[in-house]
Amino acid sequence: MTALLHGAARVLEGPTEIHRSAAVRNFQQRAEVISDPNPPPSQDFFALFSGVIDQNSAQKFFKNFALITQQKGQNKHLHLLIQSNGGTISDGIGLFNLLRFAPLDVSVYNSGSVQSAAVICFLAGKRRVASRHAMFMLHRPTCVPQLMTTDELESVLNSLKIDEQRLDNILRSHLDFSEAQWSDFRNKEFWFTADDALKHGLVTEIGDFSPPKGTQVFSFNL
Repeated sequence: MTALLHGAARVLEGPTEIHRSAAVRNFQQRAEVISDPNPPPSQDFFALFSGVIDQNSAQKFFKNFALITQQKGQNKHLHLLIQSNGGTISDGIGLFNLLRFAPLDVSVYNSGSVQSAAVICFLAGKRRVASRHAMFMLHRPTCVPQLMTTDELESVLNSLKIDEQRLDNILRSHLDFSEAQWSDFRNKEFWFTADDALKHGLVTEIGDFSPPKGTQVFSFNL
């Protein structure tokens, strides 16, 4: 009986090795497809966003961004021009996370002014481009004064501290400031020219938002 079992084992070894070799070949073939040295060219989409960053504009932004991802084609690349004086930090961070982890490449552009919470959104782009005449502004989170009880005031203060920490985490992961500059940032606004922004890592290059002639440009404000 033992001899028969050993013989059966030897018979089964052949097909097993054949199946294993076939699986290895299939895996190698799939790997070659994935690592194609000549991938298809990227499909470029151009879009505009302007105005205040709040719940309403963020909702429209999300909707239009989803439409871009649903367009046919592979290797999509979104070129997004931002013109905004800022808004709420929570919505700015929401847009930051949307663009940061988007299923397509994102380049962002400043051709005029990007300020406050809009800077957070801008930093989500892997490629960040500013016109030679553009400017940026950063400041700490603020709140609008209003009548409130001591408990309400304490709640607002806690909210501001959380927003400060979230903003600080994002800025420090992107900007090249000295400790003295980070300390100054706690007490005053920072204004940047395009050259200043390039020096400190806010932008990756100086250039312009220039869709090719005849290109359809989407609006993220509709």
